Amino acid sequence: MQGARTDAVDSSGQNALHIAAASNGGTSVHKLCKILLNADDGATRLSKDKAGHTPAEIALASGNKRAAELIAKFQVTNAGATGRLRGERMREILEREQVRTEEHLKISEHFARQAAAKLGLAS
Repeated sequence: MQGARTDAVDSSGQNALHIAAASNGGTSVHKLCKILLNADDGATRLSKDKAGHTPAEIALASGNKRAAELIAKFQVTNAGATGRLRGERMREILEREQVRTEEHLKISEHFARQAAAKLGLAS
């Protein structure tokens, strides 16, 4: 048995995420938004209804701050990658760059000590 299509839209162009984002149903709506965001069927936070509104904009307009924050966190791209994956990749890059920076700093300090010794400035 298959589940419902999350990329289906109503007459106003809103998908299930738009509709869930407009609801202030508390925990159950929050869970539904998480499920829809994890689905890779087109119910992305970047999808726009016929009026040009994203689910995050609908959530904010409806006063559903919790859903808006959740949707914003996912940072879904058109390719379907989530912000969590992009965030992990960015963290890896930053950690690698930090290691490189630390290595460069050690090398610079080494050369600075050598230059100071040659100039008789070493203590």
